[in-house]
Amino acid sequence: MNEEPSRSVSGPEVGRPASAEGPLRGRALAAQTEVTRALVQEALAGAPEPVGQLVRALTPVIQGRVARCLLARGVGRTRPIREEVEDLCQDVLLKLFAADGKVLRTWEPERGLSLPAFVALVAERVTVSTLRSGRKSGWREDPTLDGERDGEGDEPSPQRRSASREQLERLLDRLK
Repeated sequence: MNEEPSRSVSGPEVGRPASAEGPLRGRALAAQTEVTRALVQEALAGAPEPVGQLVRALTPVIQGRVARCLLARGVGRTRPIREEVEDLCQDVLLKLFAADGKVLRTWEPERGLSLPAFVALVAERVTVSTLRSGRKSGWREDPTLDGERDGEGDEPSPQRRSASREQLERLLDRLK
C-alpha cells in the first residue's frame, strides 16, 4: 500500500510561496525576475521602448493602490476621485524615475517583493505622504460656483448698501 499523499486539485496551498511549488516553478520565476530586471535596467538606461513597456505594465498597479489609499482615507465619498488618482499616478511615476531612477534602482527582488508589489508600496507611500503634507490637496477643497460665494449673487442687505454708499461718498469728497 504505497499511496502517494493526495494533492490539492485547486493549486498550491494558500500562504505557500510560489517558488516553493517545485523546482520548475522556481526556475520559471527566477527567469521571469531576470527578464523584469533586464527591462528595468534598459528603461533606466533611457531606451524609450522599455520605458513605455514598464509604464504600461505598472500604471494599473499604481492606479489601484492610489485609489485604494484615497478611498481608505475618505477621499471620494463626496465626489469622484479619478483626477486625483491620475495626478498621483503621475507623481508616483515621476518619483520612480526621478534622479536617474533612484527609487526604481532600489528594487531588489532578492528582498522578496516582485516589481509590481514594490511599485505598489512606493505608490502607497507617495499617496500617504501627499495626503499628510496637504500638497496637491484638491480633494480637501470644496469647490463652489462663482454665484455660491458669500455675498455674491445675493441682493445686498440695506446695511451693506448704506455702508457702501457712505464709503463712496467719502471717496468722492477726497477726490474733489
